[in-house]
Amino acid sequence: MKLLSLILLAMVGGGSLINFVLCAVDKCAAKAERRRIPEKRFFWVALLGGGPGLWLGMRCFHHKTLHRSFWLAAVGTTLLYGAALLWIALRMGGML
Repeated sequence: MKLLSLILLAMVGGGSLINFVLCAVDKCAAKAERRRIPEKRFFWVALLGGGPGLWLGMRCFHHKTLHRSFWLAAVGTTLLYGAALLWIALRMGGML
């Protein structure tokens, strides 16, 4: 169980960092009217643990904040991974 929690934490941390950087890069590309990052890429990274980074990137860069699908991806995957980590912590007696 401890290994599983470490894997999930690594997925959330790494995925969040990637999605946060993707938000920054895509926002710069949007301002410069350059080629943009496909929305599917944000969603796949969120599904692999990057929901919190997507959420933070949306807030920090005011990027894609009006897109309902982005809010659902960010919040939904954050809640999913948060619930999984909570479940693991409870199964281990309250310890991650």
